[in-house]
Amino acid sequence: MNQVKLGKNMLVNLTPHDINIIVEDDLDIRIPMCENPPRTSHTRRRVGDVAGIPLNRVEFDKTKDIPAKKEDTYHIVSRVVAESCPERDDLLVPDETVRDANGKIIGCTAFSVQ
Repeated sequence: MNQVKLGKNMLVNLTPHDINIIVEDDLDIRIPMCENPPRTSHTRRRVGDVAGIPLNRVEFDKTKDIPAKKEDTYHIVSRVVAESCPERDDLLVPDETVRDANGKIIGCTAFSVQ
């Protein structure tokens, strides 16, 4: 299941990656990935070029297939999904990432909101 209850709050992972929340260098909470995460479509418009290389403006549309807001429930999403839903205060984005010796992200120690 891609959710975990912490106190009175439910955290639901809507990303295509496991979310590992790390506190004091230990893996404290793992929330499995979502099989069908919400996606945000986008529109790309060419606005010029830099030294002959195309320069585009990308505008994100509303996200589809995101669950409705529910009391005491927070949805963990990508930054793109969160930014496309500025009216939502229940969307969390992994923040303060932790990397292993090879630079691979292995978890986070915080969340950010929009």
